[in-house]
Amino acid sequence: MKKILCVFTICLTLVGFAQKKPSNINHGQISQKHYHDTIAYKMFKDKMLVPVIIEGKSYTFLFDTGAPFSLSKALYQEFKPDIIDVIDVHDASGNVAAINIVSLPKLQLGALTFEDTPGFLLQQNAEVYFQCIGIDGIIGSNMLRNSVVQIDDQKKHIIITDKAKNLEINTEFYSTMELSKTQSNPFIHIKLEKGEASAADRVLFDTGADDFYAMSKKACQYFEEKTDVLDVLAKANGANSWGMHGFAKKNEKLILKIPKMIINTEVFKDVFVNTTTSNESRFGAKVLSFGKVTLDYDKQRFYFDSYDLVDLRTFVKPPFVVQPTMKDEQLVVGIIWDETLSEQVKLGDYILKVNEFSYEDKNFCELVVHQNDDIGDEIVMTLKDMDTGEIKTVTVGRLK
Repeated sequence: MKKILCVFTICLTLVGFAQKKPSNINHGQISQKHYHDTIAYKMFKDKMLVPVIIEGKSYTFLFDTGAPFSLSKALYQEFKPDIIDVIDVHDASGNVAAINIVSLPKLQLGALTFEDTPGFLLQQNAEVYFQCIGIDGIIGSNMLRNSVVQIDDQKKHIIITDKAKNLEINTEFYSTMELSKTQSNPFIHIKLEKGEASAADRVLFDTGADDFYAMSKKACQYFEEKTDVLDVLAKANGANSWGMHGFAKKNEKLILKIPKMIINTEVFKDVFVNTTTSNESRFGAKVLSFGKVTLDYDKQRFYFDSYDLVDLRTFVKPPFVVQPTMKDEQLVVGIIWDETLSEQVKLGDYILKVNEFSYEDKNFCELVVHQNDDIGDEIVMTLKDMDTGEIKTVTVGRLK
């Protein structure tokens, strides 16, 4: 099997409202009073996909704790739910756009029936991505706000119940979980340490993001000025992320190394972290590879029970020193972390091949579906100079 370059980071989170008085979408309910249901999910490109039923028809939804309930335009046109509001919303790449809020009368997830659920009508940029991987909507945190949710990635199932006592949890160790006021997105505090120095970062637990840990630029600036808990490995201007409203704009990004990171009582060492233009730091779906997660929305508690024999280095590697993004439906160089490559590679150079895999004439969906970061520690990139048209070959390694 050919192993190819991970094209760009995709985060479907809609983390905050841009208007002064945001619309509260913490409405709707599960019709069952007492419930305990297990729902199987499958992973596709680090996205958790679950089956749902609407008016007797089966659809595929993304299970995303960092976003509210959302519907694709296709489902909106099919079921014509009421539009109850229009608001401006930030996505995880820092872009802002107006979004319609709709209300769906009924949706079935496993044995659970969700009634009168408000949520977002997805924008065109999200529609394109959803069509690539066959997603019709999002199961979000506003739907889960009165429940206890346990995600077991080894068994590939989600348990949704009304009481924590229905689950196997080590109740001795947990973090307090904060919920956003308008859509119940879950936030926890993690501890960062370097030698004797320590600090805490407020992190969104976001299963719709495909990374492990991304730190907000605001948090990074604070830690650099006020503490000594991180090492800055590289700085660069560029962009390589995509959110609900499209690709992020060019900005300064950093790669950091955290000597020690603690989730509840679990310790992770030498964690590589990218900064994000979002206002929030976040944990993505890769966290699920390391332990069983329980979100007690009702009591606002976060539990993390690590799996045995899981090596952080297997899942979270330093990035390649040249990273791509999309421009005008073509794959181009988005970030250059290694200044010594500046005479060989420029931002905006067209990426023609990585190793033996050709990216020429690939559309957005083909790039999304074929992305893969498990390609060793060195790649050969064939580039076309954006100014001269010269074809050049560059050997690229991971950041040291």
